[in-house]
Amino acid sequence: MAATSKKKWIWQNPAWPGFTWDMNALVGPLGRVRQAQGELSATAKLLDPELGLTAQWETLTTEARMTSAIEGEKLDPAGLRSSIARHLGLTTAGLPKPSRETGNSTFTFH
Repeated sequence: MAATSKKKWIWQNPAWPGFTWDMNALVGPLGRVRQAQGELSATAKLLDPELGLTAQWETLTTEARMTSAIEGEKLDPAGLRSSIARHLGLTTAGLPKPSRETGNSTFTFH
């Protein structure tokens, strides 16, 4: 039976928070990520701006639901979508009014 290594949290590393890294080993992967980021950004500019807001809406809704689940809360998905849509300036027609838990949330968009 092969020994398995138990993974540790970053803060459990004895060197925490002082770290070192090999920049030469990172240059290639970081360069490829940066190039892919540029290509994705260029492609996104070709899309309809409304699609970008819709994608942001979907992402924020999913992220908020997952974050609240970690905290043991279960937010109403429709109310959450309505609240986020309102903050993004998207139409909320057909969506229910946000609940007190989701409607008073403070969102920061960059």
